[in-house]
Amino acid sequence: MDRTVHIYTDHSPISILLVVIKLAMVVFGVLLLAQAFSRGEAGEVLWLAVVLIAGGAVFGGYDLIKLLDRSPQLTMSPDGLVDHRAGVPKVIPWEHFRALGYRSGSQSSGWTLEIFLEDGGHVLVPASHLAVKPRELVRLVQDFAPGAEVDRRFRLWLG
Repeated sequence: MDRTVHIYTDHSPISILLVVIKLAMVVFGVLLLAQAFSRGEAGEVLWLAVVLIAGGAVFGGYDLIKLLDRSPQLTMSPDGLVDHRAGVPKVIPWEHFRALGYRSGSQSSGWTLEIFLEDGGHVLVPASHLAVKPRELVRLVQDFAPGAEVDRRFRLWLG
C-alpha cells in the first residue's frame, strides 16, 4: 500500500457537547461554592461544589485539550503504524502485526484497539477519541497489514 493515512481527534458535535457539559459543571460548582461561602455554610453543598469543580476541571480540561489538538493522532504509512500520542512516537512495522483485538471498558472509557505482535507482545491503541469508527479502523489496518487476523470476539463486537 503506497498511501499514508492520518487519523485525527474526533470533533463531532457530541464531543463538543460533552466538553461544554463538563465545563458547565465547573461553573455550577463555582456558583455553589460562592453561595456556600456567602451563607457561611460548610456542609454537603461545599463538598458537592468541590467535586463538581474538580471533576469538571480534570475531565473537561482533558477533553478540551484533546478537542483542540489538530495534529494527527495515528499515522498509517507503508512503513507501519505510528501512535503520535505516545511519549516517544514509534513505528510498528506492518509485518510485525499478527492479530487485532479490542479491549472495552465501561461506556465512558470507550474502546482500545489491541495489536498482537509476531514476537508475542501486544500494543494498546486507545481509540475512543479518534475520528474513526471501529470497523473503519480495522479495515484500514487490514489494508496495510492483510495478514493480521481479527480476533473472533472482536469480529462479533464489530457486527
